[in-house]
Amino acid sequence: MFEERLAASLFWEFMFWVTAAFLLIPFPFKLGALVMGRDKRPIAAVTEELVNALFHAFGLIAFWGYVHNDNSAANPVLWYGWLVIAILWSFIALFKSAKIDYAVSQIGSKATKVLALVGILLFLPMYIAVFEYAWID
Repeated sequence: MFEERLAASLFWEFMFWVTAAFLLIPFPFKLGALVMGRDKRPIAAVTEELVNALFHAFGLIAFWGYVHNDNSAANPVLWYGWLVIAILWSFIALFKSAKIDYAVSQIGSKATKVLALVGILLFLPMYIAVFEYAWID
């Protein structure tokens, strides 16, 4: 029993740090490239990517709280609302997104679909953790 709880907590801790690294490490470099004029992507694609990263980074608060059993930021309305927006945004982006359109023009439709699927799978643990965290009253 103890080993199962430890393994589960290690999984969530690992996924928190993977998600945080995926969201936070590239952010200053992307922002710097934008400010210095080195980012040649359409402004709509860049804006969408940065806003999406900031929005999902906010979700890391609930993810952290779930991993560490810290309910100091547990507000069910806030986190359920965040989750609904995140899921809808991710789903709609598959069909209508400047970032996805740009990726298709650069790497093709098949590669873009594979990378979009990887992105969805990467964020799935965070969405589950936020849902569970919001359940905490």
